[in-house]
Amino acid sequence: MKAFLRLFFVGCFLFSGCASYRLHPSLQQANLPPLMRISAFFKYQNRKMDYRISPDGKRLAWLEYHKGYFKLFTKIIGKKDAAIIETGCWCHIDWYEWAKDSRHLVYRLDTEGKGWGHLYLADAENPLQASVNLTPNAQTRASLYRICGANSQKVLLSQNSRCRHCFDLHEVNPATGEDRVIARSEKDVLQWIVDEDGALRGRIRTIDAYKNQLDICDQTTTKWRKALQWNCHEEVRFLSFTEDANTLWLLSNRKRDRIGLVRFDLRSFAETLVYEDPEVDVASVFIGPKSHQPEIAFSWPNYPRTHPLNPKIIQDLEQLKTDDHTGISILSMDDTETIWTVSAFDDRGSDWYLYHQDTHEKTLLGSNRRQDKSLPFSNVTPVVIPSKDGLSLRGYLTLPQGAPPKKLPMVLLVHGGPWSRDYWRYDDIVQFLANRGYAVLQLNFRGSDGYGIQFRNAAIGEFAAKMHDDLLDGVHWAVTEGYADPDAVAIVGASYGGYAALVGLAFTPTVFACGISINGLSDVGAFMESLESAPPLYQKQGIAMWHLFIGNPKSAAGKALFAEKSPLTAAKRIEKPVLIIYGDKDGRVDPEHSERMISELKRLDKPVESLRLENEGHGISRTRHNIQMFKKMETFLARHMGGRCL
Repeated sequence: MKAFLRLFFVGCFLFSGCASYRLHPSLQQANLPPLMRISAFFKYQNRKMDYRISPDGKRLAWLEYHKGYFKLFTKIIGKKDAAIIETGCWCHIDWYEWAKDSRHLVYRLDTEGKGWGHLYLADAENPLQASVNLTPNAQTRASLYRICGANSQKVLLSQNSRCRHCFDLHEVNPATGEDRVIARSEKDVLQWIVDEDGALRGRIRTIDAYKNQLDICDQTTTKWRKALQWNCHEEVRFLSFTEDANTLWLLSNRKRDRIGLVRFDLRSFAETLVYEDPEVDVASVFIGPKSHQPEIAFSWPNYPRTHPLNPKIIQDLEQLKTDDHTGISILSMDDTETIWTVSAFDDRGSDWYLYHQDTHEKTLLGSNRRQDKSLPFSNVTPVVIPSKDGLSLRGYLTLPQGAPPKKLPMVLLVHGGPWSRDYWRYDDIVQFLANRGYAVLQLNFRGSDGYGIQFRNAAIGEFAAKMHDDLLDGVHWAVTEGYADPDAVAIVGASYGGYAALVGLAFTPTVFACGISINGLSDVGAFMESLESAPPLYQKQGIAMWHLFIGNPKSAAGKALFAEKSPLTAAKRIEKPVLIIYGDKDGRVDPEHSERMISELKRLDKPVESLRLENEGHGISRTRHNIQMFKKMETFLARHMGGRCL
């Protein structure tokens, strides 16, 4: 009987978590933490976030998850009662801003569920009063430029209500509903530049598919003058005016490799580089609302970096940090620049504070940080990995708690874009995989954003080639360093990462034990054709970039190349199991990419599983669908990699 019990308990240990899936050898004797329920990774739904202080310093506003959606709340500082802004809609609010009168707020939500960004004006003193729809046309994309006047009597915004491809500058009077176009776009304006008084001062527009230009409006003659020009590899972003309104603050890498903070004189057209990170692009800069001077530059070489541009705030940054790696983001300041709202974040989550610069006092406003010490979250560690051709590939390695860091099952988690990147921060899927016993490697392969023009352009012509080689170099590094079991490496990703997962399984069929593609493209030619049929202005240069990096679908050579780089074409080479997950309303990568790949793999009698999520787009947004997806993933990975699952 005792022998039987010993065998019974050993069996339970070896097969713990999933009904009949044997644990990977590296996990069998490990002191692993408790398995967390999938729902625990989505507790953030109860969070409050994005706190902003009104210009007069008397009110707070924030976004809060309420009855299944993000809603806008406000309160008077010092009082307990908070009011929810009535939207009359089930939709998420994804962005908002205070008006200068400290009473009104402009927010954006998607009333049609199709990505049409509608702007509304709300009254914080009358939160139950219906908000004014500033963009009443059904299919409108819009962005706010300025709220002018002490009583918010004039709102300047850009919208395409006249023509789908033309983003005109509008002046809207919320009280009367009057809407007049004050500047027209000829399908070429990317951004209007307006000063604090509401005067049109400049525009950024496309010259052709490979060139942009900054034009300045002469305040006397109202004629346009060319000020700057840059190519499609470069970037120029308008941030703000200086106090005298004669100079612009820009983020720019024009004639340089990395994006830095630039001061641009509107009279002489002289550019002055103010700050450049020594390693990577400057990601953002906070400009003081009163001084109109840059306060902090933010960048992400490995851990987040905050560089004080105003020496007076060095002590403040130290006061706000909990350790050397804490990321700090200033969300807002009042007009005196003494009361701030701040986000402090790390690989466990974020805290939001109200901070008084004069007293150095900080008050916790909200948190989604995983503060419960019983929750077994893992540390995210920056790594630098050499590529075969000499590039330095930065990324992050997360190891499961309680397991020796030797020959672990590993998930290579590939980001989307590909013109995007991974960051050091809390990530649900990373912590979920680590809790299940997997090492997780995130690698910013060539073409990723944030590392300069040369690094991004190293990906030209390298889809399914050197971009994939970088991922293989990451796997080789993890195996050589002893972290990963070469026979238990999965490749997982969404969007471009989903494409990369299919490429990994089809083009290097012996490297990976299995793969998961989420909303990934499978037919490069079909994807490029879909871009050609989507003509809005903001996609014009995006299409040119795809042509540059992959090829032109109008040429025979381009079409042949697309076939070579398409996992669908190489489906017969896939040997290892693949799980394909997709949203049936994906407007960026058509669901047919997943459905055709599934059909072809089934026809070829290949090991394929799938999960179709109804009414989901390119990003899986509903919590119940994320839980369903995570459950499918953990079972699939446990079966083929030996990780844990409930």
